[in-house]
Amino acid sequence: MLVFLSCDKDDGQNLSSVPGCTDELAFNYDPNATEDDGSCLAVIEGCTDESAYNYDSNANTDDGSCDYSIASQFEGEWNILQLEYEASIDISPLVSSLDPAIQLLLLGLGNQITLDGEAADAGSFNLNYADFNL
Repeated sequence: MLVFLSCDKDDGQNLSSVPGCTDELAFNYDPNATEDDGSCLAVIEGCTDESAYNYDSNANTDDGSCDYSIASQFEGEWNILQLEYEASIDISPLVSSLDPAIQLLLLGLGNQITLDGEAADAGSFNLNYADFNL
């Protein structure tokens, strides 16, 4: 006498399919998924740290590009022939919370000048020419 306690029939159908993203290049790839359910998301690289200046809310993969500098705009007069720049900058909010080393990037008319300086206190800022391209 022969008794079968269980029987499996291989008819090509996977009765234990696991829906999910089966694309190995997708952000949400699921190695356990056996059936692609259309949920795959593209990898979007960028800065994912919300406290960074260049935070990208669309990014889902951090690429190490986060910038923690603070952008500030101010107006002044630029004499390109004498390489002089005069402006009034209020740096008091920056001095209390940041390292006193400050870099100022001046952009205008396609020219770029980078100035490095140090905040001695909330009322003064000393600048040095680091690099300029005219």
